[in-house]
Amino acid sequence: MRDFNNAQITRLKVRQNAVFEKLDLEFKDGLSAISGASGVGKSVLIASLLGAFGLKESNASNIEVELIAPFLDTEEYGIFREDEHEPLVISVIKKEKTRYFLNQTSLSKNTLKALLKGLIKRLSNDRFSQNELNDTLILSLLDGYIQNKNKAFSPLLGALEEKFIRLEKLEKERRSLEDKKRFQKDLEERLNFEKMKLERLDLKEDEYERLLEQKKLLSSKEKLNDKIALALEVLENTHKITHALESVGHSTEFLKSALLEASALLEKEQAKLEECERLDIEKVLERLGALSGIIKDYGSITHAKERLGHVKNELHNLKEIDNHCETYHKETEQLKTECLKLCEEISGFRKEYLAGFNALLSAKAKDLLLKSPSLVLEEAPMSEKGAQKLVLNLQNSQLETLSSGEYSRLRLAFMLLEMEFLKDFKGVLVLDEMDSNLSGEESLAVSKALETLSSHSQIFAISHQVHIPALAKNHILVFKENHKSLAKTLNNEERVLEIARMIGGSENIESAISFAKEKLKAQE
Repeated sequence: MRDFNNAQITRLKVRQNAVFEKLDLEFKDGLSAISGASGVGKSVLIASLLGAFGLKESNASNIEVELIAPFLDTEEYGIFREDEHEPLVISVIKKEKTRYFLNQTSLSKNTLKALLKGLIKRLSNDRFSQNELNDTLILSLLDGYIQNKNKAFSPLLGALEEKFIRLEKLEKERRSLEDKKRFQKDLEERLNFEKMKLERLDLKEDEYERLLEQKKLLSSKEKLNDKIALALEVLENTHKITHALESVGHSTEFLKSALLEASALLEKEQAKLEECERLDIEKVLERLGALSGIIKDYGSITHAKERLGHVKNELHNLKEIDNHCETYHKETEQLKTECLKLCEEISGFRKEYLAGFNALLSAKAKDLLLKSPSLVLEEAPMSEKGAQKLVLNLQNSQLETLSSGEYSRLRLAFMLLEMEFLKDFKGVLVLDEMDSNLSGEESLAVSKALETLSSHSQIFAISHQVHIPALAKNHILVFKENHKSLAKTLNNEERVLEIARMIGGSENIESAISFAKEKLKAQE
């Protein structure tokens, strides 16, 4: 039964690429086999699908994919969904340049790839471009197996991860302090010089703005004095105006109030000008120059004052640096001891359960007609996962010398273990001709592994042999008609004919069709 929290591609539309003029396919969950004669465009179809996710360059003028992915957090990118099971629509439009959209929201290619990271896992015979059998994955699988067997193991891993992260943070802070200590004298001299410069200026908020206003007044002092004096002289005779208005019966309260206010404002400005008379213009300009330099260096007077506080704090810390270094050293050594103890406990669990995990891996490999691999624990530098690594032993072979078919089957064996013990992959598997150059028996083994994996993940697999299409839940045929490539989902009768073609039954078509019917019937 399909996990409805996992991703599922429900539709692919392609317009105008090198092979397909128009393509519109709907997909179901489970295993979908893609077959067809050589050169009809099967890999081009897969490339279009990968192009929508930014994993390949777009090969069409327009690609559109409908995708269900309940676990994706799209709100961070400004894409809101009322229902998390609502399909997302990825659109790729290629003209002069390639543009990417998610639910009609424009995104850069890198942003789209970041959002959809890990959603598509591609396996192909080109295994060197995507070597996933690394130490981290293999060790995680063993740990997942142990957690499944013994509930006491998981808290140890959690405690180690937490303590190791704290240890790394403390060591980073300790190294920073030791660097400061190494250059303490030079740093202290520079900070003291900066402190003295800022303190000498005795910085005050709004002083710069006030001095600018004084400079402006000083530059036009004489003209302003004349204008204010003339205005005040006029105001001295305004009583004649109010008296005349009152004598003819008009109220002058509002006018008197306005004239008094005007008089007060002019007298205030006159007082400022008189104060400017006592200012030393050279000192004002000198102070403005100093404050301008501070603003240029620190951004503002406020930031400069904040920097002064920071400098004082740094100087205080420098005096305490020896004590801090000793404290950090004691704390890191204590944490390191605790981490090493946890590593020993974790190592004991791994050694105890390794044989059982190796037996399970060997069984999966045997099902896929591989020589039994084994895993060996070796010491490694301490990390949040412990102080060990797992080395893959392939009897008399090296991982690098395996054939592409052997590597693909070995990767499938590990994927079966991932599904069983990690259960963290929620994406879609895309397999490109994994059964090419395999014997019939090997191809059958691969198809059974894919059938098992398809209970957890949606799978798309290009196939040249009958076993994957026979076991697939859906079968897509890519073919040519009137020199144009087309693709369609086959019904049962069409599947029989396509599997018969793949068997190679052109000479004995009835026998091939009979065999194809038996293969499909066996899966019902």
